[in-house]
Formats: sequence, C-alpha cells, structure tokens
Amino acid sequence: MELLATGLEEPLHTNVGQLLDLLRAALFSKDRADRSIIAYKNREVCNAVRNYLFAKANTYEFQECEHFSLTGGGDRNPAEQIAEILDSNADIISIEFVGEWNNTQIEILDKLRDHFLERQMLWWIHLDDLKRYIPYWTHLRQLFEVFVLEDELNAGLTEEDVQKDLTYFKDLAQEENSAEANVMKYLTMVLDYLTKAKGRGVNG
Repeated sequence: MELLATGLEEPLHTNVGQLLDLLRAALFSKDRADRSIIAYKNREVCNAVRNYLFAKANTYEFQECEHFSLTGGGDRNPAEQIAEILDSNADIISIEFVGEWNNTQIEILDKLRDHFLERQMLWWIHLDDLKRYIPYWTHLRQLFEVFVLEDELNAGLTEEDVQKDLTYFKDLAQEENSAEANVMKYLTMVLDYLTKAKGRGVNG
C-alpha cells in the first residue's frame, strides 16, 4: 500500500470488519503467499483480532496457524530467530514483534526479504514501533501490505455475531483437533474479550 511507502505519516482509517475481510481473503487459500503487517495501538484489541482471524481461517479448510514472538534488543540476532521460525510447517506464520529493537537489528531483518517470498505471514507490530522501522525497511516495504488496526473492534465484531458463530460451530464440532473445534476455541476468546470491553470501551 502507498501508506507503507510513505512511512505511515497518516493513519489508515478502516473499520475492523473491512480489515478482517481483507485479511481473511488473503488467509483462506493455501495456494497464496500473502504477507501483511498489522500495526496496532491496543494489545488487547490486537490479541482479539488475531484469535478471530485464526478462527475464520480454519472455517474454510483446515490450516495450521502458528504464532511466534520475535524479540529485539540486546545482542539478539533476528536472522537466527527467523531461521528457526521459518522451519515451521504451518500454513500461516504469525509473528509479533517484542522488545526494544536497535537499528542494526531492524536493518538485518530488511536483508532477509527473499526468505519470506513463498510464505503466508502476518506481522503484528505496535504502530509507534512500525513508524520507526519503516525508514530501514527498503526491501520489506515492497513485500508487505500494511493495515493500521483502529480501536473499533466493538463496532466491527459484536457479541451477537460471535455468539452466532459459536452456536453454529458447536453443532458441527466432532473431533478435538477438527477445524470446527479450533474455531470454537478462538471465538470463545474473542467473545470473552468483547464481553469485558463492552462496559469500559476500547481506547488506544
């Protein structure tokens, strides 16, 4: 997206429903190798959306979604961490950036661009951190689409919507490791979040 190339000078305004539809379209096909960066301001919102995305990915055909933390700071080598992560056989690799990344580590990650070409990936990065990373990611900015996750989850995903999905998949679930069972697990997490957030609101 142009927003990524311009260094995220302006926020991308989109409701969560549209965001989920875009990401779900990228996730559902095993034959696609899409890469998206999701910038967030609120970690609870981020976690709920991630759980929902994984659940929806599993509704169409069973796909394994594996989540990792990529830690910066200190003398850590992101190349070594990435090599271990890419050993995963999961259909969808989800990576959350944590820690205080230094400039050298950010630049190293940019040089690993070609390693990501054939993988379905979701990178979860705090918006403030992403703004700092972008100038160093000359190559990665050509490879990833970026979405800014606004604090509109309550408007985009209601308790009623999630509850309907839970009821539907409860009738279908037969095996613990079935796609339907995985959907139920993640949707329950989303429902729990929405129930708690409804009373207090969701703010950045």
